[in-house]
Amino acid sequence: MANVFAPLLPTAIEVFYQQLASKSAAFEKIARMRSDPVASLKLAELRTGGSAGFGTWDGGDVTPGDFTGLGSTAVSSQAYKKQMFISKYDAEDNPMVVADIASRLADEAAYKLGRLVWTALGNVASTDHPTVAGKKICDAHTFGTNKGTSALSLSSLNAARVAMRGYKNHDGDIVPFEGYNLFVPPSLETMGKQLIRSVSYPNSPTNGGESDIINSFNGSDSGIVGVEVAPLMSDSNDWALICGASDARKPFDLWLRSPIELIPTIDPKTQGLYFNVSFRASVLVKPDCDTSIFYSSVA
Repeated sequence: MANVFAPLLPTAIEVFYQQLASKSAAFEKIARMRSDPVASLKLAELRTGGSAGFGTWDGGDVTPGDFTGLGSTAVSSQAYKKQMFISKYDAEDNPMVVADIASRLADEAAYKLGRLVWTALGNVASTDHPTVAGKKICDAHTFGTNKGTSALSLSSLNAARVAMRGYKNHDGDIVPFEGYNLFVPPSLETMGKQLIRSVSYPNSPTNGGESDIINSFNGSDSGIVGVEVAPLMSDSNDWALICGASDARKPFDLWLRSPIELIPTIDPKTQGLYFNVSFRASVLVKPDCDTSIFYSSVA
């Protein structure tokens, strides 16, 4: 008679990959997914460099500038694995348990990817900038400041928007303030949603005691498109504005070097079933990350 697992495994594997593909991940709003088949990736990508912006042209020859590959540190992917076991008889006594296990492991693999990105976001206030020497990701840069120290409020969110509307890229050009999301820890979810989604704000002394004020963040032209909860922000009072308008503007790369795989194995001695899930991944900070993130680290 065939092992109890034999007819269940094809279905379980199919469930695993269907579940994995169906997961909608908020972290993909700040991290570009990539799967380069190389042993390592450079921490910094090519950029045009400092003041090498567009200049006037009279129609003649132009001296070309070199693309600058700043940063030489190569990043290797990190392998992750989880193994679970269920005995032959436990499986017999629990109908559909093999498919349920596969579905659960798919969820947990997606959760782990999310943790890598959310952890990187929570650490931006103390992470060295990948291409600007002596600076953190969020700092007072030559191009503007993308660092705050104020608690989330109507005025501090507006100050952040003002700062990022005037922020320049590494060539000295203004970067459009578009497609930003407000990222908050769970403790600030309610306030964040009130700030972004409310049509108006209640009367306050700064409004002269006249009427409710219209919410300038609640509109298609505000530059802020939504609010997301980042569960691993380092402090319950911290918050961030992050651009996700395009993959090019996202501040992080999530490099999935080896895909998430489920490999079930039947133990020849016990006839139990091992579930092995593994992948390789790393989060990289882009060289122009500062142009797409404003982070307020609140003491």
